[in-house]
Amino acid sequence: MKDTGVIRRIDNLGRVVLPIHFRKKANIFENDDVEITYNEEDQLIISKHNALLGDSKLLDNILVAIYQSIKGTILIVDLKKIVSSYGNKKNLYPVGTPISSELVIRIQRESLPIPNFKILYNFVEESTSCTYPIVNRNGKVLGAIVYIYEKELLGNVSQILSSYAIFISEMLKEK
Repeated sequence: MKDTGVIRRIDNLGRVVLPIHFRKKANIFENDDVEITYNEEDQLIISKHNALLGDSKLLDNILVAIYQSIKGTILIVDLKKIVSSYGNKKNLYPVGTPISSELVIRIQRESLPIPNFKILYNFVEESTSCTYPIVNRNGKVLGAIVYIYEKELLGNVSQILSSYAIFISEMLKEK
């Protein structure tokens, strides 16, 4: 671990101020949740909390339910990697695989179907796909449901996926 030379005093309530340049580098902003852990080397580690990583079994069950309604391939991603995957091409999208910067931009901007864009680094998905953002209680995008399909996108499919994205968002707000 790199020594940065920043020293902060803990106040009487146990609080410490994290320098702004560290918060920006870790993508931590006001009202974000952080996770504090303690390791064997007597170090406290503060990191941005990823709410999508806590309920992998539940997310897997949600994907199975979606698949039973619409088929295709369904992924749940955070802004860095695949968190859960299910469907026809599940083996192409293993959990933990980094997603492309193109997909991150799409998640944060729109959910319109776009053919032939990179979902994973160095991999072009040939079918069409849509993204449906998952947001936290502060309205920040945490990730998305990504639907990969080979035929036309039916109107009710968009409504189903959008509803599930909202459901996951609301579920995360409860925590």
